[in-house]
Amino acid sequence: LKIESDYVTVKAGGAHSKNTAFDISGNNVTLKDIAIDLDTSFEEIDGAAIYVGADDVNLVNLYINYIVPYNVNAYVILGEGNSKHPNRNLRIINSTFYFEAHNDEVRKYNSAVKLVNFINSSMVNTTLTGSFPLNQIGYQSDGAHLEGVYVYVLGIEGCDNFVLEGNQIISDVNKRPAWQYPTLDGIVLSRSNNVVMHN
Repeated sequence: LKIESDYVTVKAGGAHSKNTAFDISGNNVTLKDIAIDLDTSFEEIDGAAIYVGADDVNLVNLYINYIVPYNVNAYVILGEGNSKHPNRNLRIINSTFYFEAHNDEVRKYNSAVKLVNFINSSMVNTTLTGSFPLNQIGYQSDGAHLEGVYVYVLGIEGCDNFVLEGNQIISDVNKRPAWQYPTLDGIVLSRSNNVVMHN
């Protein structure tokens, strides 16, 4: 479902959907009270269940269960802004996400939530649970960045003034392939100033 207009609210009222994805490019969009089960990949939005590329987006009281197909990029939420003109004011509130990854033998990105260049944003009272295979990690001269990390629950990069409050972030390993440096990260914070974590 593409949402290109500004000031749109989608409220499902407890309805349960199957293999539904959202591509949000309109500002001031709210998704609320939505439950989705997914077991397919949406390649046009890089495998995301919810793709966000706009300002002032609110994701409230969502339940998403994503069993990812093998060897594809996938995310529950993928938010991408521009480094020169970052997006702002993304809010993820009172939501529950379960993500089961299967990028066992390939360098594909699997993450419950990946946010790049979103300033003044927050995630509050949300539970992220992820089950991942271990995967290779690629360090650069100044450390690890999201482009070199293939499995993690939450990744935040270029997100100044980000607030994490009252969340649960849970991960476990579902397979141990024979990578040279097998790794799984719970939280990756990169190139982000003034990130605050409470509770």
